[in-house]
Amino acid sequence: MTPDEARDLVLLAAANFPTQLRGVNLEPTIYLWSSALSDVPYELAKQALLKVLFTGRHFPTVAEVLEAVVELQWGRPRTPEEAWELVRDAVRRYGTFRWEEAVKSLPPDVAEVVRQIGWVEICTSDKPDVIRSQFFRIWERKARSQAEKAALAAARQDLSFSPLPGGSGPHLPREVAGNGGKTALPGPQNQERGDPVRRG
Repeated sequence: MTPDEARDLVLLAAANFPTQLRGVNLEPTIYLWSSALSDVPYELAKQALLKVLFTGRHFPTVAEVLEAVVELQWGRPRTPEEAWELVRDAVRRYGTFRWEEAVKSLPPDVAEVVRQIGWVEICTSDKPDVIRSQFFRIWERKARSQAEKAALAAARQDLSFSPLPGGSGPHLPREVAGNGGKTALPGPQNQERGDPVRRG
């Protein structure tokens, strides 16, 4: 994705919040997105952004866009409830002693959590709710870790920040900080013309 494409996406997202972001300088956000999403193809990033905007009630973060990228590329992650139901089916089908067959019948990600808890423990525990809660905790921790790894693979987040004159924040490269170095939604004074607000 190029800086100009990142600008298009930020402005697209900002159009969903015209009142809240009117007159706000969007250049730091454009620079952030152009850096964090540099390895994500533009069309894929646009689809991911629209997916977030359809359900979100606040301006999207880079993390939310990357999560949507991962979901679009690899599908919706299995929920802990869905994974646990697969385990219960295996328990009913194979019982306690056919544990090797049971584990092999499960998807690799589910089988990995089962091994951590122990097949016999799952089958014979007199506190099934405790086992279920343990399974959910491990599953959700693994899901977060896998999402982070996938997001890092989808886009490098090697952001470099340097102070701006007279303040702190990202130093905008020339190709991003064009048009006077400011990008903002139209303010009240020029909303009729639709010109961007430029300050400084």
